[in-house]
Amino acid sequence: MMAGNISPIMEPDKNAMTAFVEHLFGSLEVGAGLVELAWTDAQPDASGRHKLRHAQLFPLDRLEALIELAATRNRIPGCNVYVGMNLRHIDTMPGARSDDADAVLAVAVAADLDEPGVISTARQRYGDDKPTFVVKTGAHPHSRAQIWWKLKEPTTDMDRWTALMKGIAAAVHGDPTITNPGRVMRLAGSVAWPVKEGRVRELTSVVPLQQPGPQAFPLESLEAIFPPVASSSTAAGAIALPRASSLGITGKITDGRERYMRDTVLACLIEFIGTNGAVPEPQELFDAAWPQYQRNVDFTRDGRGPEEVADKCRVTIKRFEEGRIAGLETIDRALEVYADKVVRRAEASSSASTATTEARDELASEPFAATDFTGAPPVREWLVKDWIPKGTVTALYGDGGVGKTLIAQQLAYAAAIGGNWLGFDVPKMRALCVFCEDDRDELHRRHDSIKASLGHPMGNPFSDVWVWPRVGHDNLLVTFDKDSRPSMSTFFEGVMRHVLEKRIDTLFLDTVADLYGGNEIVRAQVNFFIKAVCGAYIRKAQEAGWSLTVIILAHPSQAGKNTGSGESGSTAWSNAVRSRLYLTRPEEGLAEERILTRKKSNYSASGDDVKLSLLWQDGVIIRPVAGNGSRNEKDERLAIDSAKRQVKMLVADAWRRGQPYKKSKDSTRFLNRCVAEQLTARGVTIGAVLGALNELIGDGEIENARTGKKRGYRVNDDAEDDE
Repeated sequence: MMAGNISPIMEPDKNAMTAFVEHLFGSLEVGAGLVELAWTDAQPDASGRHKLRHAQLFPLDRLEALIELAATRNRIPGCNVYVGMNLRHIDTMPGARSDDADAVLAVAVAADLDEPGVISTARQRYGDDKPTFVVKTGAHPHSRAQIWWKLKEPTTDMDRWTALMKGIAAAVHGDPTITNPGRVMRLAGSVAWPVKEGRVRELTSVVPLQQPGPQAFPLESLEAIFPPVASSSTAAGAIALPRASSLGITGKITDGRERYMRDTVLACLIEFIGTNGAVPEPQELFDAAWPQYQRNVDFTRDGRGPEEVADKCRVTIKRFEEGRIAGLETIDRALEVYADKVVRRAEASSSASTATTEARDELASEPFAATDFTGAPPVREWLVKDWIPKGTVTALYGDGGVGKTLIAQQLAYAAAIGGNWLGFDVPKMRALCVFCEDDRDELHRRHDSIKASLGHPMGNPFSDVWVWPRVGHDNLLVTFDKDSRPSMSTFFEGVMRHVLEKRIDTLFLDTVADLYGGNEIVRAQVNFFIKAVCGAYIRKAQEAGWSLTVIILAHPSQAGKNTGSGESGSTAWSNAVRSRLYLTRPEEGLAEERILTRKKSNYSASGDDVKLSLLWQDGVIIRPVAGNGSRNEKDERLAIDSAKRQVKMLVADAWRRGQPYKKSKDSTRFLNRCVAEQLTARGVTIGAVLGALNELIGDGEIENARTGKKRGYRVNDDAEDDE
């Protein structure tokens, strides 16, 4: 076999990664903060940039998981990985990258030596006060390195830390932009994929210290070695938004501030819309953008100050309201973008999932001509035809104890075997059921009843269903602070991990009261829960190559029960979902009877308020008509036909005796109850009885009539003659 010139595969060095992370954070106590791992897009955008916009936070007891994820990401060509210099606050909001305000604890200071010749200059400058850790970040076209000094005692004074970082950069000719608290640095041991001209693919490495100095330095000692440089500012305190726009931007300054200003204002616009559900006023956007911009920009040069930022805020809002920002044409689109930012750190930690899951570029979508629509459109897919569309969020409402959890569990089991649910054929799918109100034993009892109803009294063919009882646990997926700023929970991340690892097709979340940590009447919070939290599971599955449906279970408000709408709190609960179902007991019926009403279905031709008559029987809820999908369908048809004949005999006899059955549930002669009592005593099942009653009344074979003083149900002789 002829040997070719094959370029060896360059693997990330997990040992070097571990040494680097352990040096910085290994001695800290769990709970001190979170370590940020960040990575770039593998593919460049239209301008050729590999955006550094993905991140995930790790507690200090999960640094091994950080290393695994870093190596997995870094193996993807073009994907460079970085680690936060400082710990992030334990309550940092999940999303795309943290910022300076999230940095809570500094454990070291450093310099990034990126320019030719500066490494030797740095050695001369620090002399015997040698770094505690050195990372070789490259050798072509010239040597590059990071030099680190571990602090003897970590500091929470970020202003002091920043001033020292600026002093070090000035002294050793390091990169002057690597000085802000939220900064990330290339992770030692990672492959440096070339993104700059003249660079080549290289494996970064830890440089052994031949004659190491102290293992850590007091902050005061480093300040004596490298005199701190205080931050300069053109303004003190809050800066009022100028009323006039006469100070427009006239000519770009090619130092990066214009681009940073634009990106900062746009990011703050997305943040504001995501947390408030509305477009900010120019002053509100300025108040959000200016502090972040001010912290990270050098104002020793003229231009690009507060007045220019204020003008940029006005222009950005105007362009957004006119729909002229690509990828942010509407508020709903902005909410989706914000949702993506919020959930990126909840991506699966497993190698198999994370290697194939690349987040979308939040602003990459562009408008296209309608003429691009060619051929037949994709056929809409359903989990349950006309009732539950695939790839969306559906809400199932019901009072406590009415059986909504039961029919949800039945649907999951039917989907696992590609069976039948309430008379509907269900495609074979994998389901995860998060049950917050029922313990393992209760779910086990239901399990046996459900599998028997599906024709499997023996065996257990439900390997594609995962049941997760959560009674007694903290089950909130998201909470909101006093400013409506959302914070995703570790449980949210846990659910996401299982969804992606198990390739879940249908996710059941029971109930909203246990999972939603906001105010149910605040539209922005409700909208966020449906679109950003529940929608996150759908989007992540789509990115990984399959369709996921989310079904949330909830209790209606008292007003919703009184009006029969089944709604709860803000109308956003109904508006944000694509389908909403409501399970109730009929006002006039037996205790076993249920009604499932389709209150909303965006994609069904037949509209809303379609109802199914159901029945609780033998531990499950069934649709007591022929075609309910059981293996004894013919027997059930015969049982209902037999029951119909017996019901008609009872109704006719009662009418002749002058004691007809009544429609009112309060009457002692209530039709359903009296007939059910007599026929079940003869061995007829309650399902057959109610199935017979439904068909007889629906077909007009028995009718509620009035003849003189005689009022109640009688057999319709005309209907009999027509047969």
